[in-house]
Amino acid sequence: MDVRATLYNIDALAKTSILVEGPTDVLRIGSSCAAVIGLEFTNAQVYRIKERGVEKVSIVFDGEEKAVQRAIRLAKCLDMIGVKAEVVRLPDGMDPGSLSDSDAADLRKECGVV
Repeated sequence: MDVRATLYNIDALAKTSILVEGPTDVLRIGSSCAAVIGLEFTNAQVYRIKERGVEKVSIVFDGEEKAVQRAIRLAKCLDMIGVKAEVVRLPDGMDPGSLSDSDAADLRKECGVV
């Protein structure tokens, strides 16, 4: 299977989930989190999110502007197929994988992921 057709940690997705860029971000964020593996995403990945039964997703990419713009594009694609998507903006230069334990827990709570 082409890696661009699936998501890292796809089996952990729940009705309310978080999407990040890479595996180290998933490891830091924890439960109900998957990665698109980079800033680019495919239609196959978008549809797999829907197929997994995700109803609401928070997209948490790195804080730089290019990543934020990609997250906004992904959110629009998900919204078009019925998955409510929001972009959570981190400060410029911040990476979800570098969050402290308490900041990662706060992020999960803010996104509605227990």
